[in-house]
Amino acid sequence: MALSIDYKLTGPGWAECTIADGEQSCTVTASYLSDAFGDLVLSAVALLRWFYALSFSFAEEPGEFRWVFTCKSNNEIELKILDCYDRDRDWPPDEECKLLFQTVFTREMFGNAVLEAGNNLLEEYGEAGYLDKWMDHAFPTDRLNEVAQLLREMPPADE
Repeated sequence: MALSIDYKLTGPGWAECTIADGEQSCTVTASYLSDAFGDLVLSAVALLRWFYALSFSFAEEPGEFRWVFTCKSNNEIELKILDCYDRDRDWPPDEECKLLFQTVFTREMFGNAVLEAGNNLLEEYGEAGYLDKWMDHAFPTDRLNEVAQLLREMPPADE
């Protein structure tokens, strides 16, 4: 199984992210109300540091796309992406959100997918161009470098 993440800045303060696992894909959007790509990179750092569970959201206007990660085994992570739009209240519980995407992958697969997405953004925009287009949040250079370092330190898959 392969995992890929394609992250694009689509306009001032707007982004689109497509995640695919070879069998299915999901595209969600984000506004500058959250540090969407920064949170994606931070989630890769956390998973590579062996966090058991975590979640974050891509903020929308209104609503959110919630990314929920749960450890299934020593190195397998389950991801659910939920559409959590509710006209009547903020922050509905996961159970009341619509499931858009669900897959299982290794920590290393996710880290590599995030690293590639970040390198593609840097190649296209550079740090200054990213900040100019994304507006309120700088490119997460230090965190992306941390992802690369953690991937280099991972033991081979057969150990």
